[in-house]
This record gives sequence, structure tokens and C-alpha cells, in this order.
Amino acid sequence: MEPIEKYVHEHREEFDRSVPDLRVWAAISAELDTPPVKVRRLPWYRRTRLLSVAAALVFAGVLGVYWCQQPAAISDGPVPAVQPIAAADPQLAEMEAFYAARFEQGYAQLAALQPEPAVQRDLQQMDAVLEELRIELADAPAGARAAIVEAMIQHYKTKLELLEYILAQLRAATPTDLNEANDEISI
Repeated sequence: MEPIEKYVHEHREEFDRSVPDLRVWAAISAELDTPPVKVRRLPWYRRTRLLSVAAALVFAGVLGVYWCQQPAAISDGPVPAVQPIAAADPQLAEMEAFYAARFEQGYAQLAALQPEPAVQRDLQQMDAVLEELRIELADAPAGARAAIVEAMIQHYKTKLELLEYILAQLRAATPTDLNEANDEISI
């Protein structure tokens, strides 16, 4: 027998004689008299409606993501003519020619260092972005052309900075001060 059971068994008469205070009984009675709290549930048709709306939103989101990731469809119609930058702003055309010439020089140096194919793919992706900007320039209203031309110039700057960074990394990775005849390093 556990100690608590032993204590209750030994003092049973004292428990029978003592009566709790009336306030305790009133509180217990008040709790018993209160109606239980009703849990309000939605009817089945409202739950079904909410679930169908949620499913439609998820479906629309998945469809939107799928649609945005698909490549642009090739149309049978005429391809919009790519407008040269000179037609939009002659001053910015000079900047484009400058960056294009600088890039060609750096690209020739890059080809001599034989970079990894991933570098070539990245540069081709940047070229594709530039072509998209050119197509947008052809379709853009007059007020938006300046912003697109600025984006194209910024793209050239970024592309040139990236090329210079790649060249610096490749040059740092290839030892140029190695004297192969004597297997010595010049200082």
C-alpha cells in the first residue's frame, strides 16, 4: 500500500466529518450549470467551396510557373526587325561600339587561354539577353527606348567586367614566370 493510500485509510473518519466551504460548492455548481462551448464548424458545402478555391489558386500558380519557364514559341509571322541602337540614340551607339570592341579584344585573349566550356556557355547566355533587349527595343514605345538602351549599355559594361575578371583569374592560375629550360622561377 502506498503512503497516500495508507494516510487516507487511517484518517478516513476525519475526511467524512469535514465539509468543504459553501463557496467551493457554489463554484462547482456554477461550472456544472454553464452550457458547453459549441464548436462552430462550417457546413460541408462551404468547406468544399473553400477547398475548390484553394485548389484553383494552386493550379493557377503551377500553370503560371510552367508557362513562364517555357521557351518562347516560334511564330510563323514576321520576325520583328532588330532596331540598331544608332536609330534610338546615336550618342549611345558610340558607347556600344566602344564596349563591343573592348569585349572582342578581351575575348581574343580569353580564347588564347582556353577557358572551360562553362565560361563559353555563360557568355552565350549573356549574348542571348542582349538580343532580347534588342528585340524589346524594336517594340518599345518612344518613352521606354532610352531606358532599354541604358540597360543594353549596362549589360555591355557588366559583360566586359565579367570578361576582365575571368581573364584575371585565368592569368593568375597559369604560371607565366616559369623558366622551363632550367625549371626555375624568375623573381
